[in-house]
Amino acid sequence: MSRKFNSALPNVIKAIALIFLILPVNGMALAKRHVYNRPQTEVADLIKQALTAPQNSCVSVKPVYSGKGQTVIDFGAKPNDGNDDSQAFQAMLDANHDLVIPEGTYNINKSVIVKMKKNVQIFGLGTVNLVSGDQKKTGIFSISASTGVLISNITFIGTAAKPDCQNTGIFFGSKDNDYVGVFDCKFTDKDGAGLNIGINAQNGSSHFIASGCTFNNLVGTTSGNGYGILVAYTTDSKICNNVFTGSSGNGRHAVYLSAGDENILVIGNTMSGFNSASIMFNCYTYQPENKNNIIKNNTITGGPDPSNRVGQITVFGKCWNNIIDSNKLNGSKQMGIFVSGNSGPKFDAANVGRGAKIMNNTIENSGTYGIAISGANNVDLINNKIDNAGSNDDRGNGYTAIYISSNIYDKVLPPAHDIRLKNNVVTGKNTRSPLSMDKGSKNKPYNIDIDKTNVLPKMRVSGVE
Repeated sequence: MSRKFNSALPNVIKAIALIFLILPVNGMALAKRHVYNRPQTEVADLIKQALTAPQNSCVSVKPVYSGKGQTVIDFGAKPNDGNDDSQAFQAMLDANHDLVIPEGTYNINKSVIVKMKKNVQIFGLGTVNLVSGDQKKTGIFSISASTGVLISNITFIGTAAKPDCQNTGIFFGSKDNDYVGVFDCKFTDKDGAGLNIGINAQNGSSHFIASGCTFNNLVGTTSGNGYGILVAYTTDSKICNNVFTGSSGNGRHAVYLSAGDENILVIGNTMSGFNSASIMFNCYTYQPENKNNIIKNNTITGGPDPSNRVGQITVFGKCWNNIIDSNKLNGSKQMGIFVSGNSGPKFDAANVGRGAKIMNNTIENSGTYGIAISGANNVDLINNKIDNAGSNDDRGNGYTAIYISSNIYDKVLPPAHDIRLKNNVVTGKNTRSPLSMDKGSKNKPYNIDIDKTNVLPKMRVSGVE
């Protein structure tokens, strides 16, 4: 028996060896089948290329797809039937596929978790609508601890009827996301119910880009609601060539830059009709500063509501060395650009802005001031053109084009100081005067440098008040 067993052993070994020889071949064939829509260049590298494009340009990234392979329908999703498809979406992602979504409307009642993924594409084929279920701020997609995520050609439809639940399109669930791109998507409403926040990146990330998207009918007028894109603790990112539309009584901010944001470029966007500042910086004393961000070549019309004493672009609090450059602002019901400290009952006088550069902007028909500076220091106003400030004044008193205040909001704030004006031009029949500063106050502004290159003509009151 022993001899027979031994003589048979080589054949057994050969059989086992043959199995192991076959397995890698099958494995490679299987792998090849499932990379049908993987780009030759990794997703993170494609997003990096979009981020590192010249500052004045905005590059869109398209998903790579051969037209073959599995889609969410193969995992059980059924478009247009009104039933929840989130489980099928999750199953396809968990199987390490790109998430390919054929044309149709899908209901997503539970957040689809994109966690610890690398170089994954999520995109629609044709017209794809994802209808939010009852999730709150966790979003239709919740992204965390992932590198290289591309989301493209999807319409996110919210279901929030009230501004109190933060119903979200895309949510960043952690601060360790890197190279996430959202391209050519739409964030909107249905039957009067919409999203409270389109993209909520308040938990932070690096190398995030949103490009070619539209945001409209955002539900919410209170803090934390009605935001197109909210970013905080985010670095080295880009928001470009998007269209943001506020709806009556709903949209609060198009872009909100909060604590810890650094090297964010907001460029080439179009914004209109928001209740508060279309672009808002806000950072408090106890938070890491918001700094070194650039707001450039954006076009903003309308808003904010007269009851909100802010500008179309507003910088509040501990925001340092930010640049507001070459924007076109028209028809604000309040200020055009407002740079201010923001102390309030919980914050101290250290909560002030400094180092802002406001240059090359065109500000027309602002309801009150064209540019106002309050509780901020080391601010440069260079080559701005302000026309017809105070256009909504109905009492004949008028407003100045440039107002440098001891403090507009809060007497706890230190006075504005070290403000430099150069090459600014003021015109307009409604403008009360080109420049005014608070006088007679112990906190009155100081170290105000008004260069002779400014064009500050005498108007309804005087050249300089």
